[in-house]
Amino acid sequence: MRREEPIKRRDFLSKVAIVFAGAAVVWIDGGRTLLRAVSPALVELSCNSTPVVSIHMDRPYLDATGRAVPYYAPIGMRSGEPVAHLTEEAFRSQLCFV
Repeated sequence: MRREEPIKRRDFLSKVAIVFAGAAVVWIDGGRTLLRAVSPALVELSCNSTPVVSIHMDRPYLDATGRAVPYYAPIGMRSGEPVAHLTEEAFRSQLCFV
């Protein structure tokens, strides 16, 4: 049975420096350089996406990547929908306390 050598401090710090340098490149460049190396389609997807509101585990969240399925409230379930077609005058005549 072969016994492994413990990692040396100098080797560990050099690997940590490499990881931090890679993370800095991704953070500064927004990951576009790495994505270009992976696939041009991913770069277009990440650059052209708009944030969407989606539902996960019965809670709404904002998906900044735009890849989630957007949530649209069912017809008739929005709170202001029944009176949305009214003019200001008609709205105030029906709901005078507003």
